[in-house]
Amino acid sequence: MGRSRFSTALLLVFLVLIGAHPASAGRPPRVEMFAPLLVESEQDRAKEAVRAGQIQPLPRILSSVKRQYRGQLSDARLEERRRGSGSVWIYRIKWLTPENNLLAITVDARSGRILGVQGRGAKGARRP
Repeated sequence: MGRSRFSTALLLVFLVLIGAHPASAGRPPRVEMFAPLLVESEQDRAKEAVRAGQIQPLPRILSSVKRQYRGQLSDARLEERRRGSGSVWIYRIKWLTPENNLLAITVDARSGRILGVQGRGAKGARRP
């Protein structure tokens, strides 16, 4: 295979890998290609919301949850829900109790108020 054919074959493989082949012509780019950019953008928006005082930082929220429930953090996510012309920010927290039960705790990110707790052992994990 000559150098020109090798370069052409390599270019075709590259184009197929990134989705720029004739079969994808006219389609929007795949979201997976831009997932890191989307995540970074969401993180930037969350950081800006904390800086602007629109939401409380996660460590403050977790401190409040720990005062009310025995256990430890398993996972936490911040969601922004559009409502009319504004947004509502919600923390979704997975909390592992000492009895190995997983609680789903929903917290208003602005006020820090716990909106709901679901899962086996929620009452038993509640601190007095």
